[in-house]
Amino acid sequence: MIMKVTMIFKKRSIKCVHYLDIVPIVKPIKNGQSVYAVLQNHPEISYCEKTIYNWIEMGVFQPFGLSNLDLRSKVGRKMKKKDQIKYKKREEKVYLKGRTYDCFEKFIREHPSSSVVEMDTVYNDVSNGPFIQTFMFVSFGIMVAVYHTTKSADSMVSGLRHIKTLLGDVLFQSVFQVLLTDRGSEFSDALGFEELVGNVFYCDPMASWQKPHVENNHRLFRFICPKEKDLNLLGLQSQADLDLIFSHINSYPRQERYGKSPIDEFVFYHNNANSILELLHIKHIDKDNVVLNPTLIKK
Repeated sequence: MIMKVTMIFKKRSIKCVHYLDIVPIVKPIKNGQSVYAVLQNHPEISYCEKTIYNWIEMGVFQPFGLSNLDLRSKVGRKMKKKDQIKYKKREEKVYLKGRTYDCFEKFIREHPSSSVVEMDTVYNDVSNGPFIQTFMFVSFGIMVAVYHTTKSADSMVSGLRHIKTLLGDVLFQSVFQVLLTDRGSEFSDALGFEELVGNVFYCDPMASWQKPHVENNHRLFRFICPKEKDLNLLGLQSQADLDLIFSHINSYPRQERYGKSPIDEFVFYHNNANSILELLHIKHIDKDNVVLNPTLIKK
């Protein structure tokens, strides 16, 4: 659809878009993608990101069903060290001995090429779930997840074991060499995790910034599964639903990766990436068809 769009503002004509192909911009943004991602996918569009944002704010795309309400909110600023709240130091539990964040930093200094995976859980209803165990491959930006109906130490160990069973020993060890997680009670079975991954470490209390990659990637998950919603009613009811969600998230291009998606980088840098993704049921989604809103899993 090639057309010339002219908007009238304050009784004067402003030619905002000249012979711009509107379709590639409207659909991905309404699907939850950022303007940056759309422009990376369509280099034929010569306008800059700021210009597109300005036009959307001005209402240029309203005739095509796109308004500023479709734009993602800006990410909040990170806390500076001086702003961070200080908490009274707690007595460390036995399972943390030799597995603290200081130990993690020392290990990485001695083994800088180790593949680190950050682990976390996401849920809305602590009583009924579902509970999503997430794993972030730090070097590549790939995130995968396991669907749980309970949040316990046993279930989290079984989730990691499930992934190892899918991949087999060799492929699993090529990615899962170091596991970094928080001190939630569901992750307290350090020995259980170490039977699967040789090196397990825990962040300091109230220090989610020590595993920033998994925390930041949860933002994309929350676009699809917002907080304070019943995830079951939303459509998140099985492992297959999770695999679909993370297929779209992993196919989404990132500004910090210079317009490449995590799948792009994973396939480029890891010799067995395609095999790993296939075994984990993660598929490449065409960039224009990436959806980052709840319609993705609506039944």
